[in-house]
Amino acid sequence: MLTRVTQQSWERLFTLVWAALLVNLNLTAALSPFLLALALVADPLGSWPFFLLLSALCGPALTAAFSCFADPDATSTRRFWSTWRRTAVSATTTWLTAAALVTILFLDARFLLDTRWGPALALFFASATTLVTATALGVLTGLAAGPTTPRHLLRPCLVGAARRWWLSLASTTILLTAAVFALAAPLPALLLAASPLLYAVWTQSRMSALTAAHPTPAARHR
Repeated sequence: MLTRVTQQSWERLFTLVWAALLVNLNLTAALSPFLLALALVADPLGSWPFFLLLSALCGPALTAAFSCFADPDATSTRRFWSTWRRTAVSATTTWLTAAALVTILFLDARFLLDTRWGPALALFFASATTLVTATALGVLTGLAAGPTTPRHLLRPCLVGAARRWWLSLASTTILLTAAVFALAAPLPALLLAASPLLYAVWTQSRMSALTAAHPTPAARHR
């Protein structure tokens, strides 16, 4: 027999749905300049340096969303924007640094993959891009959790991303999916799909960061 859904379960479900919708709305507001630029520029790929700089808005927007994911019951517009303000500089710096490194890797790969050494280097470029992206996501997750600096988070997040490479691959793939969806249909992506995808990214990044911060006894003796 099917068990009846309790009132507490319904209330919990409503809280999660409301929190997801609230995060989506605030993400849309935080990224509105980026959305406006996408609507006005006919060829975004041809203007990629401009959009690379404008993507700096994604850093504090992600930390604000991650802060809400950590405690859905306390999700509010005030919580989102207070985290945004607190992490604006550090999250923007982290995002732009990672974006610059990924861009360099992409440009190098595009040049070298046409050479005879290209196939042998393909795995290196894919692994390096995944490691950079996962490390940056780990740093943003740490910034969202409380007052700290990217310098203190960099090493544990890098170690966690390398040790749990499958989580790094998953988070990078999900973030890439979210980015492609957002570029193809910006408003539907942010208003409907942003929270589930970014929650998955946050979960993977948090697990990697915790692994580095609290390694298993076997890992401590390696």
